[in-house]
Amino acid sequence: MHLNKIIGKKIGFLTAIEEMQEVKNNKKNTYLICKCDCGNYTKVLKSNFVRGHTKSCGCFARKKASERMIKNNPGWDIEKALLTPIKKRGGNKCI
Repeated sequence: MHLNKIIGKKIGFLTAIEEMQEVKNNKKNTYLICKCDCGNYTKVLKSNFVRGHTKSCGCFARKKASERMIKNNPGWDIEKALLTPIKKRGGNKCI
């Protein structure tokens, strides 16, 4: 897909804003800077964007996971979930 056809294209919740290249371990990768519908910006491999493998910045997965927790655990709340691991290890003691 040509660059001029990718910039501005929307797949899932992401809209391609600009293209960049990065060299890592002697391998050149092409990335797209995308803006998500939630307002976040994210860097996505161009091939993953074009193939539709990456469709959001991660906000959709977090939202779905939260909805599943609430649906499957009616008494679940975020504060309780965050404090449980601290209580299991005996508070916030330094070792």
